[in-house]
Amino acid sequence: MRRCLLVAAVLLVEPGANAASPAFTFELVDAEPVSIRVSAFNLALPISKGSGAPCAFATPIFEGLLEKGKPLVVSSDAYRFCVAQTRAPFTKVDFGVPISFVHVAGASPLRLLVRSRAGADGAPPIPKLWMAPLFLSVAGAEAIGVRVAAGTTGPCGASVNVPLFSGVLSPGAPRTIVTDAPCVCFEQTYTPFLSAGFTAATIRCRPTKCLGKSCTMDTNATFEIALPSSPG
Repeated sequence: MRRCLLVAAVLLVEPGANAASPAFTFELVDAEPVSIRVSAFNLALPISKGSGAPCAFATPIFEGLLEKGKPLVVSSDAYRFCVAQTRAPFTKVDFGVPISFVHVAGASPLRLLVRSRAGADGAPPIPKLWMAPLFLSVAGAEAIGVRVAAGTTGPCGASVNVPLFSGVLSPGAPRTIVTDAPCVCFEQTYTPFLSAGFTAATIRCRPTKCLGKSCTMDTNATFEIALPSSPG
């Protein structure tokens, strides 16, 4: 009897699971539990354009209940993933549209924040990638004017961008901006001007991290922009 139980336990363990590195950490923001489903792509099977939804080609590797104060860690050495969640009060059915993520094996796990219900705009809850905040500071002794937006289009006031900050930035008083934008657009003035004479738009993106030939955005790395108070 003991031998049979041992064999059954071995069959339930995915081969290589112990060697896999953490790929995701899920944290529930709300109080009501939901379920998380993670699927991985087999890179040996190319996806043909027009052959269906990309996540239809992924293989489920994890499904579990996420509760407040009890983060879930999912380990896998796959590269491309699809993640889906239920919405409260459902924990067994009604998984939403999967969201695609990329993770390099061995890099820090992606931290995903999960809500239980739709937001104020009525949009269904989806896992959101946590990213280190943006730190803005002045490299100089004088205050400057700054405009910052999430996006990669200039000017920063373009309709496709999302405004993040517009105002005066003073030496010794850095500003922290919470954003999950991979890249930001910024324009600035130089002393003594604070509200006129803005420079052309500059785009700055988050740092990347490479393991071998695979490079991805490092969501945990410090995202800091130090702006000069004078040109040159």
